[in-house]
Amino acid sequence: MPADHREPAAGTSARERGSVTAEFAVVLPVVLLALLSIVAVGVLGAATVRVQQAAGAVAREAARGGPTERAASFAGDGVAVSVQRSGEWAQVTVTSEVPLWGLLGPSITVSGEAAALVEAGLE
Repeated sequence: MPADHREPAAGTSARERGSVTAEFAVVLPVVLLALLSIVAVGVLGAATVRVQQAAGAVAREAARGGPTERAASFAGDGVAVSVQRSGEWAQVTVTSEVPLWGLLGPSITVSGEAAALVEAGLE
């Protein structure tokens, strides 16, 4: 018997084998969407941690009276940093736009806030 004309396994018909292909074609996009969503959540979480850490570094630097540009660079390119000193406190907000799937998807804004007590003599 030629290799092209195999008989179906016991208990299965050619029609049942075709249904497996159709089911796979329906399930594959759902699985890919779930994987992309998991990756997007990971990217968003990493960006949130990064801007929060940068906000803390900028707040500490502002409380010491030092330059905040280098500390703000911890959050990456394209971040917006707001530093406000009110009385004894330096308050910092760092925001960043995070593209979820590179160039294909929407962007979400993440932000981190921190405050630090200004060192004596710098008020």
